[in-house]
Amino acid sequence: MWRDILVFADGSQEGLARAQAAWSLATAHGAHLEVDVVAPQVRPLSAVDPAVLQAVLDDITSASENEAKRAAERIRTMLAAKPARVSVAVKSAFEAEVEALAAVAARTADLVIASKPETDEAAALDREILHGALIGGGRPCLMMPRWIEPREWGRRALVGWKSGPEAARAVEGALPLLRRAESVRVVVINPRGAHFGEDERSIGRLITYLLRHDVKAEAEPTIRESGDRVEDAILSEAKGFNADLLVMGAYSRPRVQELIFGGMTARVMRDVDIPVLMCR
Repeated sequence: MWRDILVFADGSQEGLARAQAAWSLATAHGAHLEVDVVAPQVRPLSAVDPAVLQAVLDDITSASENEAKRAAERIRTMLAAKPARVSVAVKSAFEAEVEALAAVAARTADLVIASKPETDEAAALDREILHGALIGGGRPCLMMPRWIEPREWGRRALVGWKSGPEAARAVEGALPLLRRAESVRVVVINPRGAHFGEDERSIGRLITYLLRHDVKAEAEPTIRESGDRVEDAILSEAKGFNADLLVMGAYSRPRVQELIFGGMTARVMRDVDIPVLMCR
């Protein structure tokens, strides 16, 4: 049960759409919604005389904070007619501290909603927020595509199951969404057998767990041996199922190793075009 939902948003079209989607979720689940707008700051270069850069840095900081305040006001205006269980806050942090800021905020939320990071440099802030909430926050994190307006989603959910604590926490964290889905399918790619909890009996226990939590799960999971990469197979299954929500564990390896070797989570985050609920 969710009582506190946190969304990171900004004044862009997709940021406003994300705030609107978060409000819809909060309303459906009777939760309080907190909207955080991050204003990144720049540290002065230690090798340069601070007096030379101070005016420039002041201008950059002021511009960042003013932009965040304008974004917060746009969000307040958009949600003004909504129920009172909404709070909007501007939070300033140096760029190197954004990840920690997101982690701290996430730890006291039942669900965190953040944007899908893009590959361009301008999306660095989104990456730091998502990584902070997901890795440091320890809470279920819903990564939303960069839609410019709210859409219907969550009716057909695909659970990408790999037996382990990350996937188990993701399924538990997603239960409020899975209960509302019209159909839920469990897919296991390249099962590793009974020792790892990925034989038919173990996967059947997952189906039973979902059914006992009033989730409309398909009685038979999809168990697939694939010569493709696991992430490609999962995305293929999502497309074939016409899924509009993906639930999966995240970062079973350290983040640095994921970034260097390009783990499954990083690839799914890059290529998916539907909301993804993840947990570390």
